Amino acid sequence: MYWSLTTLATVGYGDIHSQNTHEMIFNFFYMLFNLGLTAYLIGNMTNLVVHMTGRTRNYRDSVQAVSSFAIRNRLPFRLRDQMLDHIRLQYRTENLHQEETLALLPKAIRSSLAQHLFLPRVEKVYLFQGCSYDFMLQLVTEMKAEYFAPREDIILHNEAPTEFYVLVSGQVELLAYRDGREQHHRTARAGDVIGEIGALCYKPQPFTARSKKLSQLLRINRNSFLNIIQGNADDGQIVVDNLYQFLKDSSIRPALWTPLDMEALMTEIGMNMTLSICNVAAKGDNRLLEQFLKRGRDPNKADFGGRTPLHIVAANGFYDCLETLLAYGADPNIEDDDGSVPLWEAIQGRHTAIAKLLWEHGARLVSGKEADMLCRAAESGSVDILEELLKYVPDINSLNSDGSTSLHIAVAAGNTEAINFLMEHGADPEICDCKGLRPYDLAKQHKQEGLLNLLLPRKRAEDRSTGQEKVAQETEKKDKEPQGMEKEKQEQQKETLTEQAEHGHNLPGSNGKTQKKISINKVAPELFPSPGAGGGKPAVEGVLHKAESSSNSSMFGAGSRTQIISKHFMEKKELPLRVKIYRHYPKDRQVTRQPGKLINLPGSLDALFKIASEQFKYSPVKIFTDNLAEIDDINAVRDNDNLYIIDQEELERVLRACEDSCF
Repeated sequence: MYWSLTTLATVGYGDIHSQNTHEMIFNFFYMLFNLGLTAYLIGNMTNLVVHMTGRTRNYRDSVQAVSSFAIRNRLPFRLRDQMLDHIRLQYRTENLHQEETLALLPKAIRSSLAQHLFLPRVEKVYLFQGCSYDFMLQLVTEMKAEYFAPREDIILHNEAPTEFYVLVSGQVELLAYRDGREQHHRTARAGDVIGEIGALCYKPQPFTARSKKLSQLLRINRNSFLNIIQGNADDGQIVVDNLYQFLKDSSIRPALWTPLDMEALMTEIGMNMTLSICNVAAKGDNRLLEQFLKRGRDPNKADFGGRTPLHIVAANGFYDCLETLLAYGADPNIEDDDGSVPLWEAIQGRHTAIAKLLWEHGARLVSGKEADMLCRAAESGSVDILEELLKYVPDINSLNSDGSTSLHIAVAAGNTEAINFLMEHGADPEICDCKGLRPYDLAKQHKQEGLLNLLLPRKRAEDRSTGQEKVAQETEKKDKEPQGMEKEKQEQQKETLTEQAEHGHNLPGSNGKTQKKISINKVAPELFPSPGAGGGKPAVEGVLHKAESSSNSSMFGAGSRTQIISKHFMEKKELPLRVKIYRHYPKDRQVTRQPGKLINLPGSLDALFKIASEQFKYSPVKIFTDNLAEIDDINAVRDNDNLYIIDQEELERVLRACEDSCF
């Protein structure tokens, strides 16, 4: 066996000798097979060694070529080192084959791979904060991964802006040039973006970007980026706003531009992308906001959510910006996509001064939605918002779109503080919702014992208090009534009937005919006859007896007697005129009529407007009677008149209703 193996491994030693022809033939083929096997093994081993050393040979050739080039052109050592480092980095990363591998795959798979590899890192970049998911997917598909060796220049100062980078790993140093010398500005780390200022503003690159250690970056071509922006205008606006905020807050701005230069730069940025006026308003920059408005920007320009600059400054409490926007014609009653108005934003933000200024400029809550806002505040239990809302909401008992009052909502939410506040400010616990349930019934249905005890005693106490007040008023009225008043009333009635009998007027009967009115100038002097005047008394008593036996339609009933006495006291100025004022005209069906106010009639229309404004928290402009007759003289108002003191918005509704009824 030993000699056989030795013969197989070492051909030609002669350890095996053929003894006959058959053995010679066998040995012949056996030696040929042995020769082929040896050649195959040696060839494969040689091929493996050559393949493994091929990359090294190419690397050595490249290094030799770069070194020869640097020596021949007398390049500085820094550039020579960068060139060699780049060749060395290529040699180290050649096995990754990322771009070559991705190029072999279809676009759908490439997008999925890019999403998996790059999206988590890109989402953290400040430039893309708030952008849509679709925009991010399109963006990562266009990104190319690159590696940079330590101390290698990525972007050069004043270089043409063709691309920018997102740093995935490693560190990059940003260098600024001042007085011809490099100065360290800052160090970019993973998640930062470099080169975006030059690429997006289409300005020469303001910095030199140089890697501090081995770094991986995602390269974004400027043209590809702007093409994506064209199909995603809202996301492009967000990118520009983010860049503006970064320039404003960072230390880059003072080194590059003054505030006005930066504003002029950001006003128009390639591909019709503009800095949003809403973004300026959100930062409270009144100076820049005024510059925008002076250049013709629309103060009512809304963002992607329908919110105007007025919504934003009202919500954030920027008083100066609010004054500027109102001065340039911003609409104080404009609604966003959610139906919210600036006044509601100010109330929600608890900005009292902002809300007052908006109210003075004609801002109103959305008509018909005041109850919804009350209910929203009651549900959250915000007593301070409720208190502020009641300054601008006329009716605390109005129903929301679901048919519930704010008290119903507060009871359903179990907000004890809101319930106490609402009931202290006039919320009626007896009003039913659309299901016919009172707040007490709602609390009972939800088994809220604490609220049951809260609602019932309050109601009974209010009933007792109301009854006691009525009794006290009646008692006080009787105590103040002059002695002999009943006698004087009877004497007045007798004198009136006597005068009518003398003039030949008939008392009205059941036929319903109206008797001629008796002048108050004739009746009043005889209301209080002197003690000695007693002539004609039997005749008057007869007429009086006849009048009292007539039908109930007689004008000398209790109502007319009271009216005559009231007129007498009005002329004597012993009792004031009292009128009822309302905010809404009853014929307008677009609004719910609210309870009125009984007041003493002041001496002028201006004083009446002032009282109505204080009572209902609005700005009245006209006064109408029941018949839609305008009142322009305070002397035309009579006792117990119903006065409808309406604002401009209500006046327009009434006029439209009249026009519709005419047609």
